[in-house]
Amino acid sequence: MHIDDTLKQDVINELEKRVSFRLKFPDELEKEFLDYYFVKMLPYIKFSLRFGLIIYFLFGLLDYLLYPNVVQLLWAIRYGVGSLFIVWALTQFEWVESDSALEFVQAFNLFVVGLSIIAMLSYLTFDETQKYYAGVMIVTFYIYVASGLRLKYSMAAGLMLALSYIIAAFTVLDTGNTYITNNVFFLASANVIGILSSALSERALRRDFLMSYFFYIQSIEVEKLNDQLMELSRTDELTHLANRRYFHEMAERSWSEMVGTDTPISLLMIDIDYFKLYNDMLGHQAGDRCLSMMGEILKGFERNRLDLAVRYGGEEFLLILSGATNDEALEIATRLKDRVFGMKIPHPGSGIADFVTVSIGVATLVPSDTNDISDLIKAADEALYRAKAAGRNCVVNAGDLSAVSEL
Repeated sequence: MHIDDTLKQDVINELEKRVSFRLKFPDELEKEFLDYYFVKMLPYIKFSLRFGLIIYFLFGLLDYLLYPNVVQLLWAIRYGVGSLFIVWALTQFEWVESDSALEFVQAFNLFVVGLSIIAMLSYLTFDETQKYYAGVMIVTFYIYVASGLRLKYSMAAGLMLALSYIIAAFTVLDTGNTYITNNVFFLASANVIGILSSALSERALRRDFLMSYFFYIQSIEVEKLNDQLMELSRTDELTHLANRRYFHEMAERSWSEMVGTDTPISLLMIDIDYFKLYNDMLGHQAGDRCLSMMGEILKGFERNRLDLAVRYGGEEFLLILSGATNDEALEIATRLKDRVFGMKIPHPGSGIADFVTVSIGVATLVPSDTNDISDLIKAADEALYRAKAAGRNCVVNAGDLSAVSEL
């Protein structure tokens, strides 16, 4: 479900106006409501048709009890027209793709059922009480109350049925003005009551939709906020690299997953040479810019989603290379060292160069049941210590520890 800012604002605006009787939302929101309506109401509309068919079918017993002399004719209308139209409407739900078309089928079907009762009345003119007029009233209330249709469809079917009865009453039905006046008055009242009932039902459904949609939007916003908070908890604010906490969470999980795969993991431990002097001489703002640039450089050395650049603390960084052999890790470390020097970031406090340099310790290990990530970190840290002792601005290799651990 697509939610943009305009749609969100439409939902909020409609909630503020929810006491009104408006039964139409702005276009984008109306489309979302129709999706909601059809998912919620189509099963009910199908049930309504099936239930209506049973009731309409059972009224054939009344045909036999009240008018046995013409029951064949009444049954021909009821079962040859009315019931067949209900069955036809049910079949449409299996192949009609447009949901709005299904509403039209339901409305048209109920209108035809009402017409079938008017047709029966036209053959029962000998009975001036017009007992089957009650059937027209039942269908009218069924249209508005039990059909599940939106107001515009129920109102169209109900009013068309009322108009059809009025036309028949003045042209076909042989009845007095007293009956006509009485019947038309009650039928008009039924339509007014039905329209009000249908409008209230649709309004309540629209309010339910707005509230559910609003809570859905709120849940999406909360989820986004949680994602942002989770990202902040995993990311170093200055360099935008993974932080130490996330590194350990990810590394321990990945390590256990890779046990038994014979896939090596290489680790580069990187330290900016003489960084305290850099901060002391150029200030902390310059130091922050240097760390930020270091973060951008390291990010560029991630080869895939399994690699991870980390700010481990202060001026110390890690680059974990999943699947990299020791030789591949050494080649990457050399390129990284040269890349940093090639940036030519002035460093007036460095004792070895005019520019910022880095020292790197490299270690490689194949995860197994007899080792863990701390062994790899310790080996890379020792290699980094030797790199500093060797004069800095260099790469020192702790080697492939897997071979050592096997001895």
